Amino acid sequence: MVVNPAQVRAFAQALGKRAKTDPIDATVIAHFVEATNAQPRPLPDEVTQLLADLVARRRQIVEMMAAEGQRERRITDKRLRKSIVRLRKALEKELAEIDGDIDDHVRGSPVWAEKEDLLASVPGVGKIVARSLIAELPELGTLDRRQIAALAGLAPWTRQSGQWRGKSLIGGGRKSVRSVLFIAAMVAARHNPASSASATDSLRLASRKGSPSPCSTPSSGTNAHGSHKTLDQEDSRSSHAIIA
Repeated sequence: MVVNPAQVRAFAQALGKRAKTDPIDATVIAHFVEATNAQPRPLPDEVTQLLADLVARRRQIVEMMAAEGQRERRITDKRLRKSIVRLRKALEKELAEIDGDIDDHVRGSPVWAEKEDLLASVPGVGKIVARSLIAELPELGTLDRRQIAALAGLAPWTRQSGQWRGKSLIGGGRKSVRSVLFIAAMVAARHNPASSASATDSLRLASRKGSPSPCSTPSSGTNAHGSHKTLDQEDSRSSHAIIA
């Protein structure tokens, strides 16, 4: 079982345990698991872990390509620009190979292929989002909507005391999943009429309350349904859409 070390340390401080030794840590962890009724979850198998590693590597390559694109726009020296172009071409080749490996893994598994098709049937979900969810949120489909939102760090935290009501915030959870859903939601807000209307209403409501933007669970928008654009069509490899 793996537990959040920050939570365990906070639990120890709540118990007044300031000292930190192996015996104390073992005792605190045991009390923490008992008090929180932590439920064990199975570790990902080797194939699932490999898919997650491939998706993570793809994200790293896309980020490197975006960084090189930013440098290319700032540099005027021809020799340095040629160096950047060569590196970007090498990264594009590597990205194509990674995409092929991810495709082989997903489509080579009947379970994953069925899950990808199911996710892609939702207006607003394309291959990149679907495969990111399969790889980095394997619990999807086994937890209820509140639990899965909390796991992705999309469940708003209520902040109130007495008659004071603070703004609800989101955070924590799996940042990579939250990031890909955020980019997808931005694309959907531009090209999906239903999502665009929802985003406009939310912003209008936020402006009335004097806040810059509302805290809400981002939708995932990236599939070709009718005239709707997908995240793939938005060119996820550009420096303007860094996703995995």
